[in-house]
Amino acid sequence: MSDKTTLAREKRDVARRARRLANTLLAEDDRSRLTRFADELDREAAALEQSTAVFVLKPDVTSHQQTQQQQVQQQQQSAVADSDLTKEKD
Repeated sequence: MSDKTTLAREKRDVARRARRLANTLLAEDDRSRLTRFADELDREAAALEQSTAVFVLKPDVTSHQQTQQQQVQQQQQSAVADSDLTKEKD
């Protein structure tokens, strides 16, 4: 696990704790401040997670299919040319 992943996990853990604590506070201002802090920690964690994400791109299937079609066409043309040469020799 990378350092960024660990840090993101820790930030999310602190954010959860802050929200739990916010629910126990009587003063609305304090609850609001602590909730905003938790939201900020979650955003930071999300940014860290996104920066460590690995994206795997699917291969371009259409270009592979086009290559195969071209190869088949070349083989067919080659076969036709070979049969024409054989007919000329006879």
